[in-house]
Amino acid sequence: ALYAQRGNMYELVIKNGLVIDGTGLPAYQADVAVNDGRIAKIGRIDAEAVETIDAQGKAIAPGFIDPHTHFDAQLLWDGAAKPALTHGITTIVPGNCSLSLAPLKEKHRMKLVGMFNQIEEMPYKAFAEGVEWDWETFDEYIERIKQGLAINV
Repeated sequence: ALYAQRGNMYELVIKNGLVIDGTGLPAYQADVAVNDGRIAKIGRIDAEAVETIDAQGKAIAPGFIDPHTHFDAQLLWDGAAKPALTHGITTIVPGNCSLSLAPLKEKHRMKLVGMFNQIEEMPYKAFAEGVEWDWETFDEYIERIKQGLAINV
């Protein structure tokens, strides 16, 4: 757990925030309690917590999903897909615009690098310095990007 749980206390309580829950309901004032990395309660929370954050004047919202990204190659050297996380995006969907690094046979690698260069203006140097080609199947690619991954894919 990110926060050590102590007794009946919540690990984290975010108080006084404007909750935007992603359901389409209007935003509302509430506190959010977290235990073991998951939301445990939303509402007025008077219980103690290991850590309390005052979110007065701030929004509390789930991360955003970006369904159209081109982080396929970048995930190989940047598991956070910068700057996505700093923009509040916590889930990305790579493999768009007919470009995907998997499945990919060894003999097709440089052709695909050329496509990334032409379509995404990604330089050959980025692939040469940032990519260790150790996969061919989709499952192997997933295992490869899991190393250091800090965003949901």
